[in-house]
Order: sequence, then C-alpha cells, then structure tokens
Amino acid sequence: MADSEPITVASLFSGAGGLDIGFSENPAFEIALHLDVDETAVETLEANRGTYVDEEAVLLCEDVREVADAVLDDRPDEFNIPATLGDEIDFIIGGPPCQPFSAAARRAGGTEGTDSEEGRLFEAYVDLLDKWQPAGFL
Repeated sequence: MADSEPITVASLFSGAGGLDIGFSENPAFEIALHLDVDETAVETLEANRGTYVDEEAVLLCEDVREVADAVLDDRPDEFNIPATLGDEIDFIIGGPPCQPFSAAARRAGGTEGTDSEEGRLFEAYVDLLDKWQPAGFL
C-alpha cells in the first residue's frame, strides 16, 4: 500500500455510523463496506452518502452471519460485495452487540453472554478477520 492510498476499511455492526464517522473524518481511511442488520440504521447511513458515507461504499442491511457465510464460501456477490473487496480490506472496525454481556441482561434473567444468539455475533466478525486477514481491527 502506497503512502498516498487510504486505508480501506470494512465496518461491521455499523449502526447509524457513530464509529464510522470518526474514521471517515480522517482522510487516511476510506470505508468501503458498511454492514448492519437494522434497517433504520442503514437508512441513516444511506442518508449520509456523500458526507460521512462514501458514494462508492457498499451498504448492506443484512445479518452479519449470513454475509460472513457467503464470504467464507466465496459467494460475496450474493450480497453485491465485489469479489476483490476482501483483498482490498486493510482494517475492520465494529462493535458487536454488548447487551448479552451486560448487568442489565443478568438482572432481567434473560439468556446471557455466548449462550444467546446475539452474544455469538462476534464469531462472524472473527470469521471475516480470518478470511480477509486485514492489517488491523478495532
């Protein structure tokens, strides 16, 4: 990667883009992929195309597990992800849901931690790290 080229980022669990904004405001980074399962969050990202969201970025409103499965099986085109994107990703950012690990979840008596579906979403993040082998992640 030449010094003048931006660091290409994939954002998983993007939400409405809070973490993404921090990266997009730094010209050293270019977010090529934003992924979240929440439709309202992805609509917010779409509304910010041209400001915090690059015009060319791939925006996906999908389950990260399904996207990871497709990428692992070399089927990224099922989600309109360019086949070469994985080779271009230098950095992955994302904050998997923390609710299953919170004190509030324990008090509510719900399923905790990795015993819940939501608590295992980080595994898809790890799968994409393993597949794409970026230089770094957050």
